[in-house]
Amino acid sequence: MPLVSDNLYPSRLPPRIPLLPSFDSRSGSTTVDAKLVNGFMEKDQQGEWWVNKRPGLVIAGEDAAAGSASCLGIYYWERFSNFYLITATGLLREDFTTTVGTVISSPSFVYDFNELITDTLFLKNRTKAYKYVGGVLSQITTPDYPGNSYPLVPGSVNLDGTMYVMDYEARIYGSGLNDLDTWDPLNVVRAQIEPDGGRALAKQGSYVVAFKAWTIEFFYNAGAYSGTLTGSTLLPVANAKLPMGYNGGLQSVDDVLYFVGRNKTIGPGVYSIAGLKLSKISTYAVDKLLEEAFIKYSWQVRLGGHTFYALQVYALDTTTLLHTVVYDITAGVWQFWKENGAAFDVQYSIANLYDRVNYLQGAEGSVTRGLGPEIYTDTLVGGGTAAIEVDAITPIFDAGSNLGKVLSKLRIVADQNSGGSLQIRWSDNDYKDWTNWITVNLQDDVPFLTNLGKFTKRAFQYRHVSPAPFRMSAFEVDLLLCSI
Repeated sequence: MPLVSDNLYPSRLPPRIPLLPSFDSRSGSTTVDAKLVNGFMEKDQQGEWWVNKRPGLVIAGEDAAAGSASCLGIYYWERFSNFYLITATGLLREDFTTTVGTVISSPSFVYDFNELITDTLFLKNRTKAYKYVGGVLSQITTPDYPGNSYPLVPGSVNLDGTMYVMDYEARIYGSGLNDLDTWDPLNVVRAQIEPDGGRALAKQGSYVVAFKAWTIEFFYNAGAYSGTLTGSTLLPVANAKLPMGYNGGLQSVDDVLYFVGRNKTIGPGVYSIAGLKLSKISTYAVDKLLEEAFIKYSWQVRLGGHTFYALQVYALDTTTLLHTVVYDITAGVWQFWKENGAAFDVQYSIANLYDRVNYLQGAEGSVTRGLGPEIYTDTLVGGGTAAIEVDAITPIFDAGSNLGKVLSKLRIVADQNSGGSLQIRWSDNDYKDWTNWITVNLQDDVPFLTNLGKFTKRAFQYRHVSPAPFRMSAFEVDLLLCSI
């Protein structure tokens, strides 16, 4: 970018620097380099990117009966327009105050939800399974249910009226046709192109997808049952093995599977599977963040035309929550979301229902929260509210030169209807030290600062803390050459 030696700009406008704070990290640390916290990126019709504040959290439902019991799963059954929440106290319906049945909660493994036919809901954890039919919850007690003999991996698949589950030896078991009480021990097929163990089971299109320790295999329904079970109708899809194993975070979004993967030679990264094709969506910065981390939960939400896939990143001790890192599938950008200065307390989600609200469930089963449009504060689980704090830290800016520069004026390109004020500070020594905050009024026609000193390279941080909307695109700079 050329520099000028005066402030008249006779032949051009001052440089406009886009605000593109997609997560970057040279070492896996989140304390240096660019990042966006509590925002998301959106491109306008002119092709310019804008930082938007994420919507806020509200209390959507409370159930005193659940007490402090941990949440074990959440589901929305669209056919009956009912919510279901499962905790150690049992299966709760609708506003989470009606208990429709009890479950075995020790050990308290997470439950999967699935639908077999229009009036039957299937619930399972690693060892137990239930069916919910006609308002009655009952345990599947047949001795042949595979969970009685082998612990099962997360996930279940309904394909053509058969419910499939998988164990850690990568054996895939099928139920009877539209019958959850029948589990013939002969109705089993093994994912064995490679001798690695099973990790998770999912569905994509008309395929059963077996996630394993370092590979992925696909199966299809080779034929209908003739009335008796003589073996599995699943057959492997020829030449469809993917050389990537499963490391957590599985979500199905519009029939695309998102997950954290790794194999024998490749460290953790985030991948998607669409049409049997494997694609990597994480950046090297995200990969570094995942190297010394454990992915315990993942979730998804849909807001304002965007779909977000979120990972709850824990320390290797599996109990210390470090980050909520969010991938904007629509924009292809990674960012962090926080509430009250800490990572989101979210374990499960129901995305974008008819009322445009996403429902989120955290560790405490008694409180369910919503994430919806035009909400600019977070209602906290323990009571009270907190303003959403948007932080945008830019990459290092040097105007394409190591020569000294004087920044005589900085203009903010933001919506004038953004509420409150914007705080700005900067670092001239590679994110090590920062100046004090300076505040600009976003209600001014052209918010700006003057006399911002000398530098050779500089990073900026923009912070908006107000219960109001916020949208910012770029900043303009008036630069003069100087000697340092």
